[in-house]
Amino acid sequence: MARELARRATGFGMRLLYYDLTRLSEKEEEKLGVEFRPLKKLFAESDFISLHHSSQREDRRNCRRNELSLMKPTTFLINCSRGGLVDQDALCEALENNRIAGAGLDVFGRSR
Repeated sequence: MARELARRATGFGMRLLYYDLTRLSEKEEEKLGVEFRPLKKLFAESDFISLHHSSQREDRRNCRRNELSLMKPTTFLINCSRGGLVDQDALCEALENNRIAGAGLDVFGRSR
């Protein structure tokens, strides 16, 4: 799904940054038109962040208060993956305090 998004986003002239535990080869990066960034730099540099994790990955929150604080106030967070990846309380706080511009979620974590 992330690769398809990358293909479509290039049509809008977007600069595409990505993070993955396993970095793509230079050839694959060039083919997709993407640039690798360490996770903290990706959060700090991006205008749109779209989360795409496979269901085989460990369910840990990788978008917590700390990561949200790295984002620009003009950043939009999109979670197309699993609800457990985003700390919903921290996200609501970031939105309420205008620390990020917006969020699009089609999945939610379990309520406590």
